[in-house]
Amino acid sequence: IQNQPLDLAAAEASLKEKQLSLADLKAGADPLDIRSQELSLQQKRNALYDAQTALADYTIRAPFDGVVGAVNVKVGGSASGAIATVMTKQHIAEISLNEVDVAKIKIGDKATLTFDALDGLNITGQVAAIDASGTVTQGVVTYNVKIVFDTQDNRVKSGMSTNATIITDVKTDVLLAPNSAVKTDINGARFVQ
Repeated sequence: IQNQPLDLAAAEASLKEKQLSLADLKAGADPLDIRSQELSLQQKRNALYDAQTALADYTIRAPFDGVVGAVNVKVGGSASGAIATVMTKQHIAEISLNEVDVAKIKIGDKATLTFDALDGLNITGQVAAIDASGTVTQGVVTYNVKIVFDTQDNRVKSGMSTNATIITDVKTDVLLAPNSAVKTDINGARFVQ
């Protein structure tokens, strides 16, 4: 009995609060509230994007399908250089070119590969990747180039020495003459003899 006037006053205050809330809902959303919620949502989207970007920094992906043959780091260790060996059915030759030669080639150029250990074997391929940064050894800059084989041959094994001829340009309907056949007359005009 003693608390009834207080309970009644609290109930009346709660009823008025609920009525005001109902009136606000019926009147529509306040533009400031909408903008505040939009900003809050954008902040949450940004936080999600940041988390996804951070997760991507801890993920390693191979640029091709294959099976991990060896892992060169331990859990909790620092990773640098080659951390795993991925084996694939697609054969790839990796060669080093100096800065003068690498400037002449581009991805997609055709190549012919020969192997020191396999006499008479010629395999065609094409340039699949060119390192963006070179390696300096004794003042010489070299770039690694990957050539994907057009056909597979089971005789070719990992680590075999290969020689590559990369075709950088093709000319058709061109006359080829030895340099010794080109002569110059007394007026400076050139001719082939």
